[in-house]
Amino acid sequence: MRFSHFILAAVATGIGITAISCGHKDKFIGTWTALTQTDITAQLPAASTASSLTTLQFMPAGTENAPGSVCLSSIIDITQPVNPAPGSFDQPYEVSIAATASVGGTWHYKGDEDDELLLSLDLKSISVTVDPAGVTYTENLLTGMQQPQLDSLTAATASQWKAQLMAAMRKEFARYTVLDDIEVNRDGILSLEIQSPETELHFRRSE
Repeated sequence: MRFSHFILAAVATGIGITAISCGHKDKFIGTWTALTQTDITAQLPAASTASSLTTLQFMPAGTENAPGSVCLSSIIDITQPVNPAPGSFDQPYEVSIAATASVGGTWHYKGDEDDELLLSLDLKSISVTVDPAGVTYTENLLTGMQQPQLDSLTAATASQWKAQLMAAMRKEFARYTVLDDIEVNRDGILSLEIQSPETELHFRRSE
């Protein structure tokens, strides 16, 4: 699948921080990007393929008992097969869509364990952006004469996918509300388990 280079603005400009490590309990503080993409095709029935690359950003808590801020963001790539309406294009084609999503919230320790976190995410405030420049078409032999149709189709496609991704990413981000067995190994890799279903994920610090 084509991997988008469209970087989520919330991560790039909004809440960048310098990762710090002052002790065992703050080992996860910083910005971490998943080593592999997550297949989310099942959550988007209209897609032939869909993947999400997730970044976690943990900010320090003000005091030991206060919650810290957290932001989850994803870069999403989707492909969609399309059968054009009669007379509009010469043959079936495929659409590739690039999108981003993010959600904010807070984190706090789960009980007395320093390797288990609970995230309180404001799932109603999820932000989804579908990059119009990232909507591309293949296998359809387009010519300049079809450009007005293509521009209209691009806008409609971006709007439709934004609505679908809002629901899909709400489910995807909700999987991160409980983080267990958090560990940073000697190579600087963050590993943790999420629920629904139980899955071990691995992240690397983002520069």
